[in-house]
Amino acid sequence: MIIDLSNAKIGDLIPVSGEEILSDELLDREGRFTAPVKVSVDVVLISESEAAVTGEIEYGIHTYCDKCGEECEYVYKAKLGASFSGSGEEDTYPFGGMEIDLSKAIQDCVILDLPTKVLCKEDCAGLCPICGTNLNVKQCKCKESAEDESNPFAALRQLDFSGGAE
Repeated sequence: MIIDLSNAKIGDLIPVSGEEILSDELLDREGRFTAPVKVSVDVVLISESEAAVTGEIEYGIHTYCDKCGEECEYVYKAKLGASFSGSGEEDTYPFGGMEIDLSKAIQDCVILDLPTKVLCKEDCAGLCPICGTNLNVKQCKCKESAEDESNPFAALRQLDFSGGAE
């Protein structure tokens, strides 16, 4: 998303809205973006070689629950704040001529905002560790017990952790 600032004066607040299409390869998980990212920002021309952008982006993803594996869709909103400079400073995006390209700033914002864990619902029960049944759909007949050989941690119940203290 390229913004033309050639008609802007230093100090002007320029509202910008639009959409940016992102590649599904940006997702660090299996899934896809459900629509283009909606962008609503304000651009301020600070000097002839500097600009600041603040606002909000909204994006949706279609992915899978991390606990039960069911498909789910979410819409996320994130705050976007970016500095553009022609000086090549480390924490800024490039600002050449009187145009700024928001694409990289939008991508970076989405990447940093992506959730590390996605659940189909807040109280997702997940899968039974023994038979794999989706516990959101039905309860299985498996009973976990300390003696259950399929539980790799059952042997820990037999250990004495008192350390000899009486």
